[in-house]
Amino acid sequence: MIQSLIVTNPKGEELTLDLFRPELSGLYIKSIDGLGPPSASINTQDVATIDGSLYVGSRLETRNLTIELGMMDRPSVELNRLKAYRYFPTKRPVSVVVVTDNNKVKIEGYVESNEPDIFSDEESTKISIVCPDPYFYDIEPTTKNFSDSIPLFEFAFSNESVTENKLIMSELRTDTRSLIVYPGDGDTGINIRIKMLTDVSTFAMYDVFTRNSMKLYGNKMPSSLGTVFKKNDVIEINTVKGNKYVNLIRAGLSTNIISALDKKATWFQLTPGNNIFAYAADDGTNDKKVVVTFIYNVAHEGV
Repeated sequence: MIQSLIVTNPKGEELTLDLFRPELSGLYIKSIDGLGPPSASINTQDVATIDGSLYVGSRLETRNLTIELGMMDRPSVELNRLKAYRYFPTKRPVSVVVVTDNNKVKIEGYVESNEPDIFSDEESTKISIVCPDPYFYDIEPTTKNFSDSIPLFEFAFSNESVTENKLIMSELRTDTRSLIVYPGDGDTGINIRIKMLTDVSTFAMYDVFTRNSMKLYGNKMPSSLGTVFKKNDVIEINTVKGNKYVNLIRAGLSTNIISALDKKATWFQLTPGNNIFAYAADDGTNDKKVVVTFIYNVAHEGV
């Protein structure tokens, strides 16, 4: 069951429309359309020698989210109408978070219209939001680490001696291949973070199923950064459509290093089901050279 909508306007201001406590906002939700799976456009081609047609491809149509809001008289209908204008400004971008019993998902779009029925006994307004990306995305991201720490043993005392060898309590395990079982309804981009545990000259990542790759070369970075990725550097690759970038974070400063990315690189997307990725650093000897983390938001066709 839907609990509430949280709307963020272009100024970053949030408005919570609680279905069970509308008095908190002065606006109550009368209806919402466009929460289910959007329509698909199926492309086919006629062939003279066969019955019917041949399937060529398909895509989801742009989502149209329509919300009808009623105006309460507290503090006044007019003030609540102006509030609806403020949080749903026409032609401007807004984000809408849908809070259900079990999840929070977000979608972004542009306000197409905000049409009040001012002369009605029970005043309301109908809002239309056009969402070019038709998917709802989980608010909470999912994190997948290629590496983790393995505990070796536990003890009930501390080792503070400066003359004795340090006691090793855990070790870093680095896996160069990882399976991601992605439960989403549609493809989604990934935020990939690669932390250097030592100096590295080249780094490559592969999608095992598609054989697509992303390769980075230290000697192709801006000259001010040198020719190697240094220990403690973090490379951040974002493959989300509409927000793709490759940045190097060094000593807290982020620098665009898209020039270091191989020109034949393919921007990875997670597809529904099993995805396997692998990586190699320098000559392929990966032992404790990097730590790789995938961060992504699951995409849903509907709420």
